[in-house]
Amino acid sequence: MKNLLLVGFGNQAKSWALNLRDSGVKFSLALRKGPSMDLALKMGFETHLISDDFSQYKHIVLLTPDETHFFILENLKLKEGARIYYAHGFSVVTHELQNKFPSYNHVLLAPKAIASELRFQYEIQGKLGAVFSLEHIKDENKFDIKQELFLLASAIGITSGPYETTFENETYADLFSEQTILCSILPYVSNTIFNKLIQKGVEEETAYFEAWYEVKLIADTLIKVGPQRFFELISPNALAGSYYGKRTIIDSQFEKNIDALLEDIYSGQFQKNLEKTDMKKLREETNLFWESQPLLKTHQRLENELFN
Repeated sequence: MKNLLLVGFGNQAKSWALNLRDSGVKFSLALRKGPSMDLALKMGFETHLISDDFSQYKHIVLLTPDETHFFILENLKLKEGARIYYAHGFSVVTHELQNKFPSYNHVLLAPKAIASELRFQYEIQGKLGAVFSLEHIKDENKFDIKQELFLLASAIGITSGPYETTFENETYADLFSEQTILCSILPYVSNTIFNKLIQKGVEEETAYFEAWYEVKLIADTLIKVGPQRFFELISPNALAGSYYGKRTIIDSQFEKNIDALLEDIYSGQFQKNLEKTDMKKLREETNLFWESQPLLKTHQRLENELFN
């Protein structure tokens, strides 16, 4: 792939850049002056100021936060017909960028992994999935665009797919999974279970294994063997525990709460709430919460033995 430009050098962009370089793909970075540019130059990447003329670039990958995409596209000097790639559909769905910048082709290539995992799986030659959309393409030859997209996906380490979707489906599914299981139930319920065990006098190490570390082992097994085989493999105690836990926790009120979250996403209410949220304050409050939790201290004490 020629004439490839990556915009940004945060966690996601850094993983893309390292994977692309290791795959032998030539590209440049567009950045503002500051620590990110200094780091990119130190790491040996070809770097330009974001205010430069990029009309010679055909493929532009936006890897900055979603809320910056409109401003960046408004100020980037690009040629008509440039292909803008997004790693997440949120900015296009929320701000209708395909209508505000109709002279560009808007392409979705969304790896289904956080930045650190995108890099790690590439390094160990592991497995990674992704989805894509060509619904906002102006060029007539979508076949060539799809071929180039698949080459780009392979170069960043995608081994499963990418599978076709829409910007909206990817965005809403991502928001819903984050709000329900991935970034709420998993960490916060695990923390609650850890605290309950500590209150009953269970040792921190034992509680940590049961409430936190085994989440990874169970998730790995679920993904590897599938749901039916998983329940054939677990012990009778675990099987009975699963039944009683499901019956007690996943009740009608649980379903209503899940439905309410989903409705907020599809109605646009979540996006409106997001615009009013002070993200800096929210991040600070979240950090303070976890710093106060015994689980964090136990993790910090055990992580070298378990993960390094």
